[in-house]
Amino acid sequence: GSASTAVNLGISFAQAGRRTLLIDSDLRRDAVGDLLGQSHSTGLADILGGPAGLESVINTTDDELLDVVFAGTPQRNPSDLLSLPSMSSLLRKAETDYDDVILHAPSLSGSSDAAVVARAAGWTILTVTAGRVTADQFDGALSALARVHVTPVGTVLIAKRSGLISAL
Repeated sequence: GSASTAVNLGISFAQAGRRTLLIDSDLRRDAVGDLLGQSHSTGLADILGGPAGLESVINTTDDELLDVVFAGTPQRNPSDLLSLPSMSSLLRKAETDYDDVILHAPSLSGSSDAAVVARAAGWTILTVTAGRVTADQFDGALSALARVHVTPVGTVLIAKRSGLISAL
């Protein structure tokens, strides 16, 4: 779903010669770390409220132009951490060090985490899984973004076929 879309976007940017940082801001679970099969004991959640800097949680990948920050220790109320000024500071620092910064966020349904992340991001892309997201849920996601003054630049429709997920 959204994690594989974020990872694939990061890989594509890196393959195009752009220095890219992928940050998993789904602080309830580390979907990017799980998808990449990498150890992710510390990450974004562990530095937002503390003195450690971004450099302490950056992980390299097989592609020298793609770095990853995993979500870190799962949080019960991630919106509080994601709303801290340290999140904005971290993103501004990342933007000076990288050509592109990609933030993976959780679903807009069920929590305000994604809206908080979208507000901090420069632009937002929605991912929608065909047959799983209803029109009302999609409208609700757009409304949640509108409440924080975010207009998505696009939508990725993900089709689920025979147990395999492929972006259309």
